[in-house]
Amino acid sequence: MAGLATHLHYHEPSNYVLVSFLQRGLFHDLCQPGLKGKFSKDVMRKMVLVLSHLFGRRFLHASFKRRLHLCPTSKVILEDLPDEFAEALQAYNRQVTDVFSQYLKTVAAELEEERGEENKLPLSGIEFPDQASSTDLVENETIKSLARSSIVYSACSSFTALSGNSDLHFHSTGQKAAVHLEKKASSVGGGSEESEHKSESDEEDEKEHREPIEHLLKIIRQDVYTDMNVVPILPLKKYNSTGRVQHLNAYALDFFKHGSQKVIEKENGIKAGEVFSLLKDFYLTIKSISCSLEELGPETDNVVLAFKQLAREFGEKFNNQFDSDI
Repeated sequence: MAGLATHLHYHEPSNYVLVSFLQRGLFHDLCQPGLKGKFSKDVMRKMVLVLSHLFGRRFLHASFKRRLHLCPTSKVILEDLPDEFAEALQAYNRQVTDVFSQYLKTVAAELEEERGEENKLPLSGIEFPDQASSTDLVENETIKSLARSSIVYSACSSFTALSGNSDLHFHSTGQKAAVHLEKKASSVGGGSEESEHKSESDEEDEKEHREPIEHLLKIIRQDVYTDMNVVPILPLKKYNSTGRVQHLNAYALDFFKHGSQKVIEKENGIKAGEVFSLLKDFYLTIKSISCSLEELGPETDNVVLAFKQLAREFGEKFNNQFDSDI
């Protein structure tokens, strides 16, 4: 499916996520035809919901919730991804994060050989002694015991290691093991009710966790060049500077339901000059996916037929509303 991913390169990394969904067979499970081989309205809307999360990512301001009661026609806030698609997206992000963590470790190992341990503060330039020289400062059992139990790190920054981070956090399995040990240690000496309360809160935090790659970029050595934009992951949730979840605008799905440009302008809060270009881009993306799948799969495949029907129905509403012929 390289052709499909390449054709939608301007939507990266959503194009890779779409390919991942197709390879996992999620659209085949969703696209079950009804009477006379036609797909139901519910299937079509669920497809637009998934595609909106991938290719219609326009975020709403937090204050928009105050005027939802003034929006009787549009839903405005896009629903969450269906569970099976959300789980597949998290699996895709974990896979990309694991690959990228190997890259970070490799680069950090090369830098450690060239420049040695990271022991200089970035602004003041003050250096501190490394682990080997610290054992020579005071020859007693306390220092030796601390040295033996110290955190082993290489790719991880020396300064972030002071907070308990280590190279284990660069692997999802190692990170889970470390978290498990921390939970186990914190539960020792506590009552059963307190332990159960902690485990429940930990599970809630895990459900709403941020992408692990954000943590990796914070704990890596400072001389390793890292840029979040080069990592092709698609966060399941996006947070603003205050930690609140930013919701997606459901303009594409709302338009597919009622087909009114004026409603999108008034209720979804999109400027008149942007509605046409946004909906046109979304429609052409559906057509591109449909044409690519027709080239890849047999004509009788349910996914091919479903995207063909979706492109036709969305195109009819778009052309009728804007008096266009795309």
